[in-house]
Amino acid sequence: MERPPAITTILFDVGGVLIDNYDYVNNDVRQALDSPGDFDQRWPAAIHRYGSGETNRAIFWRELGCDHPTNTQQDSIVKGFRETLTIRNQVMEYAAHLATQGLRVGILSDTIPEHAEVLQQSGVYDEAIFDPCLLSYETGHRKPAPATYIHALGHLGLCHCPESVLFVDDRTKNIATAAATGMRTVHAVQRATQAETEATIINDIATKLQS
Repeated sequence: MERPPAITTILFDVGGVLIDNYDYVNNDVRQALDSPGDFDQRWPAAIHRYGSGETNRAIFWRELGCDHPTNTQQDSIVKGFRETLTIRNQVMEYAAHLATQGLRVGILSDTIPEHAEVLQQSGVYDEAIFDPCLLSYETGHRKPAPATYIHALGHLGLCHCPESVLFVDDRTKNIATAAATGMRTVHAVQRATQAETEATIINDIATKLQS
């Protein structure tokens, strides 16, 4: 059997890979808006459109039924994320190491402008490590839509050789779609402790690079 081409590029998701996940943004915003009755119906489409760059901040809040959000309400979408941000330093250091070994290392992440600003300021989007940094609200594509991965391959100039790209993500649906486009993948499994999780991610990437 012919060996697959060597991996030349690694794309990292952020939440659940480079940082711990924060899954309470919708709850934070719901509380800040005093739990409007139809919030749960409005939220999925509003956050999807905002995270895809289809709407701006003002329209996002309007779609949640709040035409004139206070500063406190606007801060609710990022406050908990900012205050609990936990960077997985071992994975970050490993990504930096890979970048020195001739591999192209980038980010492919769904996010919104407020969270991206926090991550930029905290050093997660370190340009010395990650190039490119493909963020959903800038590219117009959110995972797991196939267009997300096709766009990434086009940006990398690797549409002709998707097998040379390794994609690391914590969500199985994102991994499945990436694999369907031809990318090789690593599922970032969450273990009992952060140390175990980071060691597993690093070991799984190293194993894939050797295969």
